[in-house]
Amino acid sequence: MAKNAIPGAFYDSGHEFDVPQRDEDIDVEAAVLEKIIEWANLAIELAAVIMWLYGGAGAGKSVIARAMAEILESRKELLATFFFSRDDPSRNGIKFVVATLAYKITLSVPESRPLITSTIERDPLILHSPFERQFKKLVLEPLLQLSQQGVTYPNIIIIDGLDECLNHDERTILLCAISVAAAQYSAPIKFLITSRPEVPIARAFNATPVEEVTTRHSLCETGSMMRKSGRFTRPVIRITFFFFFDSWMMDQDGSAGQF
Repeated sequence: MAKNAIPGAFYDSGHEFDVPQRDEDIDVEAAVLEKIIEWANLAIELAAVIMWLYGGAGAGKSVIARAMAEILESRKELLATFFFSRDDPSRNGIKFVVATLAYKITLSVPESRPLITSTIERDPLILHSPFERQFKKLVLEPLLQLSQQGVTYPNIIIIDGLDECLNHDERTILLCAISVAAAQYSAPIKFLITSRPEVPIARAFNATPVEEVTTRHSLCETGSMMRKSGRFTRPVIRITFFFFFDSWMMDQDGSAGQF
């Protein structure tokens, strides 16, 4: 399975992102991180399975996705990531998404390794099967089985740059697989998905069953609301401090601090 995983899809693989220069952009990203943390802190049964973070080119989506991955990793809540890239043939489609997620899951949740490995041994060609079946057999079912056994594990997967998956049908397949899993199996995982708000993608998020399990957040709306309320110029260091203080508190007594 490892040979089918794509290291470049990991959040810490050295991606080059446009770093915001203006204080206004930094403030927006800090506010958005707070919003995502609120969603991440919700119990699985209370939270939307998908949070869709969208904004135009250069809005900072990937910077936020990586920052969020680092925060969740420090809190031991990051299960896996997949960063799409239109310029990388191994990351501009969904062919390697499940293999990459499953590989990272075996690292994040060691108890999942024998379950996932045995599935591949029983069906060596499973990674060539339809995406929905791969996702069900290699991601969803092992995690469901561990949940039923009382095993706790990180539960958030980040998928960045869905618009950089070049085939729109594949984007829809991915979203529907996640949504059907949530509806039919009460999936014990949540997904942060970022993309541009392109019409075909918005249409997919607005369609059943995806719309029913999705909450959404617009980077543009955040900036507009902050300008109207005069909330700019708050130092980003405050947000960073609270995130890492929160993680430290969890290490001390197992409970998250409050913003």
